[in-house]
Amino acid sequence: MRGMLVITQVALALVLLASAGLLLKSLQKLISVDPGFKTDHLLTLEYRIPRNNYPKGIQQTRFHEQVVSKVAALPGVESAADIRALPFSGNNASRIISFPDRAPAPAGAPWIVGYNAVSPAYFSTVRMPLLEGRFFTPAEGPDSPRVVIISRSFEEKFWPRQKALGRQVFIPKADSDATSAADLVPATVVGVVPGTKQDSLTEPEAPQLYAPYAQDPFIFATLVVRTKGDPMSLAHDVQRAVWSVDRDQPVWKIRTMDSLIALSVRNRRYVIFLVGCFSMVALVLAAVGLYGVLAYSVTQRRAEFGIRLAIGAEPGQILSSVVKSGLRLTLIGLTMGCGMALLLTHFLRTQLYEVSGSDPAVYGVSCALLLCVGLLAAVLPAHRASRVDPVIALRQE
Repeated sequence: MRGMLVITQVALALVLLASAGLLLKSLQKLISVDPGFKTDHLLTLEYRIPRNNYPKGIQQTRFHEQVVSKVAALPGVESAADIRALPFSGNNASRIISFPDRAPAPAGAPWIVGYNAVSPAYFSTVRMPLLEGRFFTPAEGPDSPRVVIISRSFEEKFWPRQKALGRQVFIPKADSDATSAADLVPATVVGVVPGTKQDSLTEPEAPQLYAPYAQDPFIFATLVVRTKGDPMSLAHDVQRAVWSVDRDQPVWKIRTMDSLIALSVRNRRYVIFLVGCFSMVALVLAAVGLYGVLAYSVTQRRAEFGIRLAIGAEPGQILSSVVKSGLRLTLIGLTMGCGMALLLTHFLRTQLYEVSGSDPAVYGVSCALLLCVGLLAAVLPAHRASRVDPVIALRQE
């Protein structure tokens, strides 16, 4: 029964160690995912201008342009830009689109794509590379022909094996949700950029479309600032720059882009921390249990070891015998644990990213760690058994 308890402890420890290893490997893969732009040295903050004070689109556009200009001129700032729905901020938007050179989408399944309005410097501020065409320019205002920049996934979905530059797509009018075809206006594709993650690092790349803020003004915006040093060190200066345009303008959610990325994987980190703590406790219990069983066995077999040594057994043989007993229990526990882990880690599949629940490397490292712990737990009782004095052992009998 003591042996079965140790085997069970080892098996449960392996289940928890393997689970923690799978989650940790998954997190490492997740945080190495390219979101589509450079997240370092980016300060972000949100603001919403009062529509009563800025009722017209041209007034809203002018306010955004003044804010970006004031912030970009600050010492320590490389560039600044506005975006309506910043990735990983919890904000997002989508739009219904259509095309002039193809039949409309079915009534029950319209073409819907991710949508964002940005100022001209946004792509250079977040260092998003240009794959084809050009970026927006300040000259593209409300009276200019509508233009858009699309993601590579947009191009591959709607114009597979074709070039999208110069083609037209019907998009909603400014400040419109496009509930009918009459709300759509033509826009020309002038650039192609890589796809970005909008809500989480695990989401698949979806078609995205960008429009100039000046051609689709809105009262809400997120300011994105690329700094030369620590972004948060410029937070107060950026706030004052916004207030220099309008002293009553509230701003909120002043965060770095790296912190937003970290926030998106926060729940996974908590799960890893909890499972890791449980696995360490299980590891200690398995080691203590194995040590206790072997130490008690050595005490019970003290006379036997004395007799063996008295009739010529070598201390090394006694040590080897006890260590083998400990390793046998550990190996049986590892075998059981592998089977249990393969069954139970199935429930972790929603927490795993590009990692198999039966990853051989994770299981190998977990088994090796437990084997080392089992060996260490067995060595001390084995060493004590090999040093039994035959005379004293027999005299006690």
